[in-house]
Amino acid sequence: MKSRRFRTVFDPSYEKLVNVFLSDEEMLKLLPFQKYKFLGLETVNAATVKRKFLLNKDTIKIPRMFESKIKPEYLEWEETIVFDKDNKSGMFSIQPNIPQNFRSKVLCHGEFEFVTLKDNKTERNLNLIVKVDVPLIGSLIESEVLDQVWLLFHHEEEVINDFYNTLKQAN
Repeated sequence: MKSRRFRTVFDPSYEKLVNVFLSDEEMLKLLPFQKYKFLGLETVNAATVKRKFLLNKDTIKIPRMFESKIKPEYLEWEETIVFDKDNKSGMFSIQPNIPQNFRSKVLCHGEFEFVTLKDNKTERNLNLIVKVDVPLIGSLIESEVLDQVWLLFHHEEEVINDFYNTLKQAN
């Protein structure tokens, strides 16, 4: 099992950012992500949402030893987010779209919090835990997943900030 802390800073205010992240499916579809594609959002209840994504295989690093084993559908994942808006914090889990018999061997989850900065920007602090229970290569896969997630979070930060700043300049 490996974990990593991530910190990203978003230009939008907390309220605008949370709206995009957790409830505005149309806005998420407009964001020009290149490393992945947003597929959909489902509101489960007032505190829980599910979001689906598809990685762009051309923009991620897949170790050669795994390339032939990864089917296109394995690049999809679903996030389940439980969020307390008042406390600006929550938990999440990520379930890759892998064969059912492997799902119990892959755990990816964590906690996050948002902090409103004095310039009305929003900081997201996140702790991600990855566990891949596969003999010999589990640790290698965990490291690769953490590295790729780090790249995805920073890509997300760039895209949201660029999009927000373009909208702000247009108004």
